[in-house]
Amino acid sequence: MFDQAARGYVSCVVTQPDADIGSWLSLSPYFVEGETPSQLGGFRAFHLLRRLWACANANSGDYSSCEYSASETSRLATAVAEKEMDRFASTTWSCGAVCGGSGDTPAFDLTTAEQVGYFCTFFDVITSQDSLISSEDAEAVQTTLKNMILLFVDTFDTGRWQLWNGNNWTPHLCAAALGKNLHII
Repeated sequence: MFDQAARGYVSCVVTQPDADIGSWLSLSPYFVEGETPSQLGGFRAFHLLRRLWACANANSGDYSSCEYSASETSRLATAVAEKEMDRFASTTWSCGAVCGGSGDTPAFDLTTAEQVGYFCTFFDVITSQDSLISSEDAEAVQTTLKNMILLFVDTFDTGRWQLWNGNNWTPHLCAAALGKNLHII
């Protein structure tokens, strides 16, 4: 099960994956115009990129013992950066007034928590390598994440209901806001 999720193939059955990194079902939307990968597919892509870069780093930059070649790794990294920046640009960060925001002021809610956790992981992975996204895009992601963390802190400090009414999603909000984003602020 882990092999299929983390690698796209079962390593005890297949000794080497298909040479085309885009043939993996979770990753294929990154290479198809007009398709958006699921967030699960995104997390799998982030994991695979980290694993491939770690493999190459452990071998002095040589990808020959890694699951995919340097060119396939680069192809995936470029596709992930492009598609995830598109996703970032179209992301709704809060359910707004419907869940406790006032007018144009958003609320840190379940919608926010999911997006913050996802894009913090994206930011961490994609900025670990040079030039995958522009400095302007990196700043936009970092600023948005920082603002969401500050929104969480304000929600906490002002005793807003999202964190203070004893509901069962308070731990989820806290984990998304703090556990994944301390390096952003």
